[in-house]
Amino acid sequence: MADAGVFEAIEQLQRAEAGEDVPGVQDLNDMLKKESGPMDHMFGKAFDDGPKHFYGRKTEDATPGDGKWHWEQKGEEVQVRFKPEHSLTKKDIAVTFKAQYIHITIKGEDIVKSPLFRPVVVDECTWCIVSGELQVMLTKQNETEHWNDFLERY
Repeated sequence: MADAGVFEAIEQLQRAEAGEDVPGVQDLNDMLKKESGPMDHMFGKAFDDGPKHFYGRKTEDATPGDGKWHWEQKGEEVQVRFKPEHSLTKKDIAVTFKAQYIHITIKGEDIVKSPLFRPVVVDECTWCIVSGELQVMLTKQNETEHWNDFLERY
């Protein structure tokens, strides 16, 4: 269940939106309008000009070090591969699976933090390193559903 402070903050924002003068809400609005806010280190800027990561399509040929994600699906399985420039070890990787979300960290850097295209069976998802390449295996909740991508795109 959500923290009582979260509910209080939501109520304050709703009251401020309705035109009521709520202490602290203007400070929040001012902070959000700044170019760099105090939470940028946690979440990044909404439209950061930093390096972008390309998530390759399954039709592209995978070449070592291309920095792209390649994926394919067959039945209930979705396999995602990443070929880095330098070989990876299991100590370089951290992967968190949730029913509709995946978080992949390589050498301490968040590489993927995204909703999945559709839900997966978390207990049947896994990852491994094969010849220095990261391979992630996802199991669809609905095996007959065709995925257009492995990540949700907005």
